Amino acid sequence: MPYTGLQFHTEFQRRIDKPFNDYYDLDTSKEFYRRVLTLGVKDKYEALDGQSRFDHLRGMIKYGITIPASSGRVMLQPIAVSGYNPTTGAVTTFYTHNAIAGQSVDVSIQGSTGTIIGQFTILTVVSSTEFTITPTAIGAFESGFIQTEQSILDYLHLNALRVTYRIPVNIPLKTIISSPNSIIVEFKTYTKLRAGEKVFIQDVLGSTNANGDRYVLPVGTTKYQLFSDPELSVPVTGNNSYISGGKVFYYQTTNKIFQSKPDEIQTYDSPTFDFPRWRITENSIVLEPSTFLHSISADYLTLPPFEIDPEDNEKDLLLYIPGEMIEFLIDKAAVLFDLETKNWNSLQPDNVQTITNK
Repeated sequence: MPYTGLQFHTEFQRRIDKPFNDYYDLDTSKEFYRRVLTLGVKDKYEALDGQSRFDHLRGMIKYGITIPASSGRVMLQPIAVSGYNPTTGAVTTFYTHNAIAGQSVDVSIQGSTGTIIGQFTILTVVSSTEFTITPTAIGAFESGFIQTEQSILDYLHLNALRVTYRIPVNIPLKTIISSPNSIIVEFKTYTKLRAGEKVFIQDVLGSTNANGDRYVLPVGTTKYQLFSDPELSVPVTGNNSYISGGKVFYYQTTNKIFQSKPDEIQTYDSPTFDFPRWRITENSIVLEPSTFLHSISADYLTLPPFEIDPEDNEKDLLLYIPGEMIEFLIDKAAVLFDLETKNWNSLQPDNVQTITNK
């Protein structure tokens, strides 16, 4: 049997000792239930100590979501825009935008005579809080936001993350042997690369098929054949003879870093590729060291994917959360409502009493 927002509202009113609508109109009541939902989910999340409570939030916990983090910063919501120049196409943001020239960015900006909505290519990066796109005449700037591929749009609370670095192999290339059936890279001396390890190669001239994400198979003391897959079943084939260049990077991923006591993690230690440090500030996750940083894999609690609408008698809340969680939220709403509607003035005496010595 479905459990709708209207039923939630009716049951909530039954548990309080005041008429709900004497205090909140419809819009305010929707906002009240939105706060109840967010606070209730976070309370239940903080109390996770068994499978039963975990099941209550199963649909709102995401695991291993990979987000690019090459700038060392991952935004946790869309980035608010503080200004737009319709003549130059300059977009100014309140926080660091992480944008890169040539990258695509989703833009939503309202002007006095028009709007900009859609995906644009970043033409230039002027500063950490300003970049340019193709100019569009929309009149005087009013409001707006942008989001890049380094944004987590449904973030509520971070649980853990793993950090991946793309670090240069400190042994220079000697040559690349290119043939119609294979590409073999040869280093000047022995490296620690292992069979099946993922590498990234760039700046190779001539045998350009070597460039990109590849997997290596040792075929000699200093030689590695390149493959396109971790199973080493699809060899990379040569397209031209090697001319020059080539930089090789290996990937390094940390163990999970949990947010049990975030203020105490790596407070005094210098961050390293093995033990990086992260903190949440300015609506973003900031990571150190940021050099050679490639991406993060985050486990986090999402924003609730539904709302409790006291007028909605169609949407079934049981599609999102179990009945026990609904009961928990109703109790949470009753407690919060009671706190917010207490008449604290009634606890004060009507007349101030003066006590004198006799």
